[in-house]
Amino acid sequence: MNTSFKDQKFSETDILWMKEIYETRDFDPKIAKVKLREKLPKHFNPINIDSRFLIDGKNLTLLGLWHIAPQSNLFEHIEKIIVGIRDIIIEQL
Repeated sequence: MNTSFKDQKFSETDILWMKEIYETRDFDPKIAKVKLREKLPKHFNPINIDSRFLIDGKNLTLLGLWHIAPQSNLFEHIEKIIVGIRDIIIEQL
């Protein structure tokens, strides 16, 4: 396992699966396996993707999202929340 999430190397299959999660509303692993059947290896198991990036083979973590869609506006919202909390803490000092 890589120690730095920035240096994580994913297989093409892992990237394909994670992009499918990102791009699909109401993601269902069974439907995705059928949809991607020609592109996935026969014994592909998304559970084997590092849990820092994918949970239960069907939910991207923030680190997984960062690898698949670093331009996501979710990160801007998260930063605003963190800065807001920081400002509240500083005001309370």
